[in-house]
Amino acid sequence: MSELSKLMPPAKIAREWQRVVAYRRTLAQELVKAAQFARANDIAAIRSLATSKARGHKELNAIAIRAGFTDCARIG
Repeated sequence: MSELSKLMPPAKIAREWQRVVAYRRTLAQELVKAAQFARANDIAAIRSLATSKARGHKELNAIAIRAGFTDCARIG
């Protein structure tokens, strides 16, 4: 993730790029939380986090598609 944030995108997509990186960072952090919840067998927390991750993926896809990041949008 730190490698992505160090890249300098063209000015016309810089804002979208920063948003994509921010969503990717959030989703990665949520994945770590999901593993912690799974180890603790906290099903309610996992379900709640899954809802949050789904929203994050949806927003990431929308941003990526608008900005023309087709590969990023497919990965979600």
